[in-house]
Amino acid sequence: MKRLLLLMLFLSWPLGAVQAEESLQQKIDALPEGAVIELEAGVYNEAITIKKPLTINGADGAVFRVEGEKPAISIENTENVAIRNVQIEQGDTALLIQDSSNVTVERLRIIGADQAASVHRSKKLVLRELSIEGPDGHYSDKGNGIALYKSEDIEVSDNEIRNVRDGIYIEHAKGLRASGNSIQDSRYGVHLMYSEQVQITGNHFSGNVTGVMLMMSNDSRIHSNIIEEHIMPNASGLVLYDADTIEVTDNSITSNALGLSLQKTGGSTVAGNRFFGNQIGMEFINSAETNKTKGNEFTGNIIQLRSDARGGQIAGNYYDDAALLDLDEDGYGDTPYTAMQSYGQWMVREPVYQYFTEAPAVVLLNEMDREMNRLTSLVLIDNSPLMEAPSDLQTSASVSLWRLVLGAAVMAFAAFIWRKESAG
Repeated sequence: MKRLLLLMLFLSWPLGAVQAEESLQQKIDALPEGAVIELEAGVYNEAITIKKPLTINGADGAVFRVEGEKPAISIENTENVAIRNVQIEQGDTALLIQDSSNVTVERLRIIGADQAASVHRSKKLVLRELSIEGPDGHYSDKGNGIALYKSEDIEVSDNEIRNVRDGIYIEHAKGLRASGNSIQDSRYGVHLMYSEQVQITGNHFSGNVTGVMLMMSNDSRIHSNIIEEHIMPNASGLVLYDADTIEVTDNSITSNALGLSLQKTGGSTVAGNRFFGNQIGMEFINSAETNKTKGNEFTGNIIQLRSDARGGQIAGNYYDDAALLDLDEDGYGDTPYTAMQSYGQWMVREPVYQYFTEAPAVVLLNEMDREMNRLTSLVLIDNSPLMEAPSDLQTSASVSLWRLVLGAAVMAFAAFIWRKESAG
């Protein structure tokens, strides 16, 4: 009798109760193109692949937690995809985009992934407001924060990236715009290779081995960034290697072991930058004389400029250690500033020599160099050094404009009072 009752109960049980719950991937596959998914808060222990136009908006607390090598979220062979406001906790690759276009990824938090975001053969992408924290361990054992391969027309903006190998790695890319990013405690903040038409603007790089490493690339601009506190052994704020037609303008390059290094570089411009508090402000290694260095401010550096006897055109920069006269009051020194120093050349070949830069014998040697090199035609001589720092001139101009406006207002008020009294 009991067996008969159990059999009747089993046959009458609703079919849906024994069916497995539909997975997120199944829901995605069943949706039409252009659909919008409002992803509820909760933990999703499955990897998903998107192969059609789709939007996913995550609620606060929507978390992908996926084990294994498969990316948590893959976007493949599609267009018009948007993913917003989700968290990914993943041991291998968190986000993979390949052979796709018109993809927007915003407000993702990626924690502990060996590789946070990897992009291949794609175009017209936006990666914005990502928070990326790499796993524990040495950066050589990690992947990159955002890696871009053979892709073009990409915006990477307002991201916070820490503890990865390279914050933004770019290879064979064109038309990249990296702006407003903060990258810290990694090997390279930006590592750029075989690329062109790249804009690196308004970013903050600090505490990496190198802030920006640009290699075998051309026709790009590095503008208005803060590059500071790269002080590890062999650290540099910015390195241009085997590059051509690069503009380095209006950056703040401070407190680095080496501020800027031009290596095998030609046809480039370094202008309007502030080099402050670096062990070495700027160096040239096997670089062409077609490089132009102008309107920069070198203050508080132990060595302002050094070279292996090749460098570029240096004119109209400010040096806080220059002893100059300006008898004609044109704003430029009447005598050249000699940046070439024997000791600086030796430091290029033997970086360990930097530890002796303030030794009495080195100070005496540098002074002798300044006097002797005035009679030579060495490449690192600024024939028109600025008498005042560009930042001081801008401050003076702002103060002068304010005084002019205030004076005009006072005169107008006085005229008004005079006319009123005359009319009375």
